[in-house]
Amino acid sequence: MKKTILSLTALCVLGVSFVQSQSLKLIDPEQKMDVTGDTIFMTIDKTGLDTLFIPPTIKVYVKNTSSDSMSVYLKRYELNPIVDSTSNYFCWGATCLGGDVTGNQTVRFGEPTDTTIIQAGDTNKTLAAYYEPNNYYTGTPFNKVYMYGNMGFRFVVYDRNNLSDSASVILVYKIQETVGIKEVAKINYDLKVGPNPAVNQVNITYTIKGNYSQQALELYDLLGNLVKIEKLSNSSDVFNLNVTDLNSGIYFYRLRLDGISTEAQKIVITN
Repeated sequence: MKKTILSLTALCVLGVSFVQSQSLKLIDPEQKMDVTGDTIFMTIDKTGLDTLFIPPTIKVYVKNTSSDSMSVYLKRYELNPIVDSTSNYFCWGATCLGGDVTGNQTVRFGEPTDTTIIQAGDTNKTLAAYYEPNNYYTGTPFNKVYMYGNMGFRFVVYDRNNLSDSASVILVYKIQETVGIKEVAKINYDLKVGPNPAVNQVNITYTIKGNYSQQALELYDLLGNLVKIEKLSNSSDVFNLNVTDLNSGIYFYRLRLDGISTEAQKIVITN
């Protein structure tokens, strides 16, 4: 997963202009920088998607730079071209607007009662935008059918009492095929892991068809961090993997054979 920011200066060079807010600023929490009027790109490929339980997410902080409290209202605009059959939602203040298929509601916003009060000089940290790149109609959480391409949204926050006082940011999710990475075909291996959920230990049963000089079982956390690796010396075996040192949560496991991985599968650990 990679995130980049195209600055307002670059956008002006491209002929895109924005009206600067007088009182509101949008902050990227990772870079700790003002992204008002900028474009944030999140690039992620299929391998990264397979290890994510939460959809690709971009968070943006909203800062009130004025000396008065403000009632801040938010709208989200879809940008063309859209990626068909994907879905998206966002959270703002105490409200989360659920998944909606792209193209069904090009402009989304909460009710006026959903406005969020930001005190003078304070920063609100609740804005989170999510994107579901799997096909809304045929994909499921356990069998995702990804739709590749770029999907963009413009988020605008307003002072409800002065609509000309606003700030905007464009969020672009770039979902792409895995580049330069192959997966081992399912006919070349068999892997069973259980019980699921698992407590204290995981039972591993595997069969590998073919000659591989390097064989390993890998376990990843939700963020894609490798938390366990077990080297395998046989083409077929049954063994127990101790997971008492791991926190309760969702993990993903897969085989890696001569540097090429198999499809990632989910397991829940409840220690």
